[in-house]
Amino acid sequence: MLPKLVQAKVMQAFENATSPAMIARTGDNLATDRQLLLDIRSFDLIAGSKPEALVELAAKVVADGNRVVDARTFSATAPAEASDGPAAAAALNQAFGHVATELVVWVQGVNP
Repeated sequence: MLPKLVQAKVMQAFENATSPAMIARTGDNLATDRQLLLDIRSFDLIAGSKPEALVELAAKVVADGNRVVDARTFSATAPAEASDGPAAAAALNQAFGHVATELVVWVQGVNP
């Protein structure tokens, strides 16, 4: 299961790109045509002389209960000013934003 903060940020990305009424959360107990399954592959700050954030998500769109319609992995990096908390958080947020944007665009183009 995805951490609640990641779930909230993904939901926010979809709601900002589409009508919030088109998005259902798992706990809503609504019948849906498709389901998006996500797995965090990486959510790291790579330390070094030039630290950078790396975010990678694996996504599957599932229809009819268990039929995988499409699958893709999304990855993005972002430079960090430093390896400390605020700079690392800002870089992770930037990398996640790129991944979330690509994810939303991809899901909207997947045909059931």
